[in-house]
Amino acid sequence: MNKFFSIIFIFILFTTSSSNLIPRQTNNFQVCDSGKTYPVTITKLTFTPNPIVVGQVLALELAGTTQVQIQQNTILQIQGIIFVPVFTYKVDFCNEVLGLNVPAGSQLCPIPAGNFDYNISVVIPNDPALKSLNGLRVRNTLLNPDGTELICLEGPVQIS
Repeated sequence: MNKFFSIIFIFILFTTSSSNLIPRQTNNFQVCDSGKTYPVTITKLTFTPNPIVVGQVLALELAGTTQVQIQQNTILQIQGIIFVPVFTYKVDFCNEVLGLNVPAGSQLCPIPAGNFDYNISVVIPNDPALKSLNGLRVRNTLLNPDGTELICLEGPVQIS
């Protein structure tokens, strides 16, 4: 299940950027604090299928920039929210998210400040229970090991 939430994060993280929405796929996600500037910005995103379909491959192509280095041991914190957080998962972003899709021998982290470009594919588990998450509000925060918030986004997850 952690892998699924990691993929949900990627889906959410890369549907918006720090203050500008990517026109093709806004999906009602907002930065957690509209008064804050986050150091991760997305310049390109394509994903299929939309909405996410259980039992199918979710393919994402994303590119962007980061103003700071994304370090080894960066944590992805995922929270499901129904008025208050009802669950929290913490995932190793570099190894459990990027590690699934970066060719062997390639550098996972640190990701240096500057441009990045990734193609990510994952099979969404064919678990009927996942459909019960459709519309659940999810907050995703990417944290460097020193606690620096790289990006925080919140919005509903669409699953069919």
